[in-house]
Amino acid sequence: MNSYIIYSISTLLIIVLGLFSGHFPKNQMLQLSKEIKFDFGRGKTGEDWFIMNDDVMGGLSKGEMDLTPHSLIFSGKISLENNGGYTFVRCPFGPLGLGNSTKMEIKYRSKGQTIGINLNNSQAWYKPYYKLLLKDTNYKWQEVELELSDALEYSRGKPNGKNMQLELVEEIKRLGFSNTELKEGIFKFEVDYIKFK
Repeated sequence: MNSYIIYSISTLLIIVLGLFSGHFPKNQMLQLSKEIKFDFGRGKTGEDWFIMNDDVMGGLSKGEMDLTPHSLIFSGKISLENNGGYTFVRCPFGPLGLGNSTKMEIKYRSKGQTIGINLNNSQAWYKPYYKLLLKDTNYKWQEVELELSDALEYSRGKPNGKNMQLELVEEIKRLGFSNTELKEGIFKFEVDYIKFK
């Protein structure tokens, strides 16, 4: 029998036995079954991500993306010249399978900018999108858990005072990162993983 099948059957038996013996709480099993992880690095999440700078609107900001064996690095320099001031990195548009997730856990480090985690359910630039904010960590690793209902709704690049409704989570089809402060200078952001749960 295939070793992968044997391993899967063994794992399933351990979970079932643990559940009935009381050593594996039902709510924990449900949480594990719902968790969606984006594990960044070479050969993992990030290979098909891409940069978009404000030069599409005449700006001079410059963002770059690199992959390490275990992370994605998003860095660059923000310029406010020619009405610029932004750069972002994002995945291709398509279903992400976030289901009924209500929380997001992320391990990251950053310096120079507050970074936004962008959640999009439309490719149209004028449609609302949602953003969670990550504070500057002075480039020290942090693991934080965020409520998806705290994601701010943005219209044409500005918050409109609304928050994302949880029923919209399953419609999210693009994940990305961007600078959120209109200030010139160098920034660096590195992410190890994101978990939706």
